[in-house]
Parts: sequence; C-alpha cells; structure tokens
Amino acid sequence: MNKERFAIEFEARIKPCNKIILKFINQFPYMEAEDLHQEGLIVLYDCMKIHDEKRSAFTTYFYNKVYFRFLDLHYKFVKQVKSDLHFKNAPLSYVPNKEIDPFLLDDILKVLNPEQKNWVRYYLIEDLSYKEIALIENTSIQDIKNRARAAKKKIKPIIDDFMGRDFI
Repeated sequence: MNKERFAIEFEARIKPCNKIILKFINQFPYMEAEDLHQEGLIVLYDCMKIHDEKRSAFTTYFYNKVYFRFLDLHYKFVKQVKSDLHFKNAPLSYVPNKEIDPFLLDDILKVLNPEQKNWVRYYLIEDLSYKEIALIENTSIQDIKNRARAAKKKIKPIIDDFMGRDFI
C-alpha cells in the first residue's frame, strides 16, 4: 500500500475508531486523556499495518488491541504510583520543612470548598503529585487540575494581600 493511500485510509478510520478510543479513555480516568488518545491513534496506525481482513473485522481487532494497550498502561501507571507512594512514605535523612503561616492557611481555607481544601492539603502541604491526588480522591487528573485552577484563583488575592503586594 502506498503512503498516500495509507494516509487517506488512516484519516477515514480515525472518526469511527475515535469512539472506541474515547470509550476506553473514560474507563481509565486516572491517566491523562491526551496521552491515552495519542496512544489510541498509535494503536490504530499499528493495526492498519498488521491487520489481516481474512481473520477478523478491523473494528474487532482494533477494539481488542486498544483495550489491552490501555490495560497495560493502566497496570504500569498503578505500579508506578504505588512505588512512588512507597518511597514518599519511607523515612528520609532530610525532609525539607514546609512551614505555612497558620493565619494565612486559615484565611485560605475559609474561601475554599472541601475539594479545593483537599487539593491544598495534598498538593501544597503534603507535596503529592496530581496523579497521586487523583488516585487518593478517586477522580481524574483533569478534575484535580480544574480544582487547582479554581483554588488558585480564590487564594491569589489572599496571598497578594498577605505579602503586601498587588500583582496583576
């Protein structure tokens, strides 16, 4: 198959296969959606090169390949997070002390909702990554990012006031 024909066929298969990719992205909410979508397109490309029409329908072949690729990525992700948490909980010879002014922290916590308070606790105080917070909170990384964005908007005036500056 020549390159131009392959490119045209690839473009034609993206739309129907995108539905399958999105289905599996929703089944694995802890991982980055953009990364999973790219991985799904890579699987589509590989499937188009390897698939034998005599053995099965293309969508069935693609469905199975993308499912097992995402499952492998999920297992790797969970294993990585568990090892990160294990090392994070291990005693260290030196742990930097993050001291936050208690009055500032009280002012910040007054304006935040419970989910945003959890973000402050996990991210700013306990120094966890978005992936780790998503696993603890049982939600997606994108949801944690949205919480962080909203929390930062709310606490920026408080921190600016505390620091005696007015940043724009």
